[in-house]
Amino acid sequence: MFEAIGGGATESHIAIDDVMLSHTDCPQIGACDFEQDLCNWKNVLDPNLDTMDWNWSNGQTPSSFKGPEVDNTMKSPQ
Repeated sequence: MFEAIGGGATESHIAIDDVMLSHTDCPQIGACDFEQDLCNWKNVLDPNLDTMDWNWSNGQTPSSFKGPEVDNTMKSPQ
C-alpha cells in the first residue's frame, strides 16, 4: 500500500525506491515472531504507563526463573 500527499504545488513529484513484490498476504499489523528482532516493539520503562517489564533473550534460564519448555512461536526447544 502506498499513500502520497501532494505538497500543494501545481507540479509535484514522488519517487518510490526498493519495492519488493510478493505473492503472499501482508503480515498483520503488530504480528512478530521475535526470531530476528523486536519488530519495532519496545519495552517502556515507565511505572506510570504500565506495571510489567520484559526482556528479549534466548538460551537456558536459572531454575528459579524457569522459562517455557519450548519456543511458543516456532515450537522449537529454544
